[in-house]
Amino acid sequence: MSRVFLPRQVLITFVLSIAVGLSVTVWVPASSAGAAEPVAAQPRTSAWSVAGPGSPTIGRATAGNGSTTVAFTPGFDGGITVVQYAATCVSSDGGSRRAATSFGFVGPIVVYGLTNSKTYRCTVNATTAQGQSAPSAASNLVTVGAPGRPTKPRLSRIGAGHLKVSFASPASHGAPITRFKAVCRSTDGGVSRGKAGAASPLGVKRLTSGKIYTCTVTATNSRGTGPASVASKAVRA
Repeated sequence: MSRVFLPRQVLITFVLSIAVGLSVTVWVPASSAGAAEPVAAQPRTSAWSVAGPGSPTIGRATAGNGSTTVAFTPGFDGGITVVQYAATCVSSDGGSRRAATSFGFVGPIVVYGLTNSKTYRCTVNATTAQGQSAPSAASNLVTVGAPGRPTKPRLSRIGAGHLKVSFASPASHGAPITRFKAVCRSTDGGVSRGKAGAASPLGVKRLTSGKIYTCTVTATNSRGTGPASVASKAVRA
């Protein structure tokens, strides 16, 4: 304890809080004779208080067979080592809630034990010695057990308003793929069209001749429809 003698009319207590905290009690004269008496220090929040980590930034969630891979970017750690990241996946249609932990490793987290055919969104939080962050924003919606993303389609013009869409099949994730669908959209006012089928290639007809199109492809199995492929290069129909 440090003793400081001050007139009664000035500030008589203060607390310094740094990493470990330092309290200083101020002593003031009890009378004109100069006898000193202590005044108890009153705690006060310090500007140097150490906070917990910031929330991670959510990336893309990718469905697997009974699982989902959750990508994220770390948030601000306050200069303190993150000891773990945790991903939690919650279903909106009756699937089992599951979580998985990565101990300090910054990378996608795979959450297992999810219910196939059910839809999920996932969040990620971080933990340091100072505490746990708030959850990240929720991920994109995924259907667990649905097929993966087909490869980027290749387009070729068969005739006026007729495009051939070629692609490679994605992972089926435990259930056979039963259907593919190509959707072609114009970037300059042409009418959009789609075509479904059992395999590549798919021919999309009745597009607006002379207009520019890009196409995407999705795959479907008994558990649901997976994410759309990356859009193709633009081609004139």
